[in-house]
Amino acid sequence: MFTPGLKIQYFPLHGGERFDNKFYLRGKHLTEDDVTRGDIPYGLNNEEKSNQGRLLRYYLEKLTGYNGTEETREIFLQLQVPDGRFLYQVPFDEAFDMVASPEGKAFIKETLVYESDTASDTSVLTVFVNNLGQNSGDYQMMYVKEQDALPRQLVKTFLESNKRFKLNLNRRLKSLEDVDLVCARKVVLATSKATLQQIEWEVLRCFNNTEKRMINALKALREVPTAQIFMSFPRPWWLHNSSNPTAMTTTDLPFKEALDWGRSDHTGNYILLASYADESKAMRMALLNEVGAPSSFSAPGAGVVSEALITELLKELADAHGIERGVIPDPVDATAQFWTPGQTGGGRVVWRAGYNYDDVTAILQRPSGNDDVFVVGADFSAGYNEGFAESAFETVEKVFPFISGSFK
Repeated sequence: MFTPGLKIQYFPLHGGERFDNKFYLRGKHLTEDDVTRGDIPYGLNNEEKSNQGRLLRYYLEKLTGYNGTEETREIFLQLQVPDGRFLYQVPFDEAFDMVASPEGKAFIKETLVYESDTASDTSVLTVFVNNLGQNSGDYQMMYVKEQDALPRQLVKTFLESNKRFKLNLNRRLKSLEDVDLVCARKVVLATSKATLQQIEWEVLRCFNNTEKRMINALKALREVPTAQIFMSFPRPWWLHNSSNPTAMTTTDLPFKEALDWGRSDHTGNYILLASYADESKAMRMALLNEVGAPSSFSAPGAGVVSEALITELLKELADAHGIERGVIPDPVDATAQFWTPGQTGGGRVVWRAGYNYDDVTAILQRPSGNDDVFVVGADFSAGYNEGFAESAFETVEKVFPFISGSFK
């Protein structure tokens, strides 16, 4: 791991304790054991029931015939469905209608966190990669304490490595064009799909045979509406005062998922990511946040939360935990963030069916064959963890060999 002078720390999940995920689906409280091998409120057929604990792998085997234990990107990209199409070319709905019962399909959709992974235009490859692939499962998370410490230290190390190196910041880039004055041999744009498309650059506007490949590649990525709503409480009621104590709750309710965020070092209050939702559930939360006055518990400014949203969210959390609303103390404070497609983009992207990861990312990382302009950012990663910092670093690793010759 390359950590130039940085102090990497472990990020303690679940408030320092290990709790299994709990589910609230179709009005029933379920444990992980229930979901994998117990009674569930879904009418799975006999084959599905006998494969309940490995249902996604069972569907992958039925769909492609692959029953190996290696789940690399290279293997996934070569898998084919019975009609000869590659797996990445098939939308989720079409693929699951081939192999799953309606109840089995509903069970998969409602136990997964991201609604966007099972959207009608999303490649079914996304579901299998995110849940069976190399980046799935539990792993130890690490972080750098100050959020901007990593780029600052990388820049510092770069500038100190050679006296000739300089850094000029352009925080309001609006266009790229050929001019007589050469101010940079190579340009790296660290950006998202939404902001990249706002830059005036002929590569993003032309439709000739050479440049339209960039426009087509960008169509592979669909921006996803996303919502995150945080609340802090004087005590972690979801861990100790709940009929179903857990640090993580996945539901079919509009708030979708809640996650324990530990105790604040600054206030001593306990933080709950009270809603992590996308697609229609995120849009519902955003609309509810526009109803009525801000809550007295709300943080000021851009993160304001309406009284209507807090009231509804606390009611849903009580249902999901099997307790009365009165058992939950009023929050100390609350804040929300909504990402909607448009000028600022969604909270993450998903890959549409029909696009090969490697073909698209090769185009996106260097959009023009005539210019030394490179693009990095989470939206342009290989399709595993879009929206997470790891994927942004992955794109940097792919681009770095093209520009590293300038640093010698």
